Amino acid sequence: MRRIFLFTLILIPQILVSETNPKPSKLSHDSEAGVILASGNSETQTYSLKQLTSYDWNQNTSKLSGSYLLGKTSGTETAKKWDLGLRYERALSEVWSVYSGYQIDSLPFAGTDLRHTVDIGAKLFILKNAQHDLGSELGYRLTKENFTADAGKTTTGYLTSHMSRIYLEWNSKWTSNINSKLWGEYLQSYTNTKDYRFNLEPSLSVLLNEMFSIKLAYLVNFRNVPAVAGKKTVDTLYTTSLVAKF
Repeated sequence: MRRIFLFTLILIPQILVSETNPKPSKLSHDSEAGVILASGNSETQTYSLKQLTSYDWNQNTSKLSGSYLLGKTSGTETAKKWDLGLRYERALSEVWSVYSGYQIDSLPFAGTDLRHTVDIGAKLFILKNAQHDLGSELGYRLTKENFTADAGKTTTGYLTSHMSRIYLEWNSKWTSNINSKLWGEYLQSYTNTKDYRFNLEPSLSVLLNEMFSIKLAYLVNFRNVPAVAGKKTVDTLYTTSLVAKF
């Protein structure tokens, strides 16, 4: 039953409108990698990987994304997170589209051993030109989350949450080789009104050549009701990555 429900969410947008104005298919990849190694008085290793593969055909777009981060200090894990997601978008016009998606992720040091997320909603382009574009999304999110008592020590059972989602994204091209991106996301739980969350990430990319660029990003995750009592409400992550687009 769960598989049928997820399959239906992925296919709903496809049957809303018929194919119009066919466009050439396009496959693209964005790959990011970052490594920090320190030795001597401090033995620290941090590795981060991120991948986004997109496929456009006619008025449709599918996206497969994934990321992995691991940090160790003197051989002991001090940071770990990963996610894997699939998203489908269907354009209804030049400014409107609908989307659905599924993601599985883990943040053990924040108290989440495993989380399943299903999204469905609509997307609107508020502004779009050669230098800037501003888009927004409004949707519904269903999550099933398994918590940890500590990193790697799983509690039993899942918590199901029904949430509303508001998302804004602003992309700017300042020069031929400098770009910036700022996105913010607000989530409000219907299940527990005190459970609201806010995510924010500004980033700056400097193009090195046609394929490679350097990216600086600062991610902020706020959760008013932490996954596990005693955990902090705010997590931040600063990354410097080499990005390859092809």
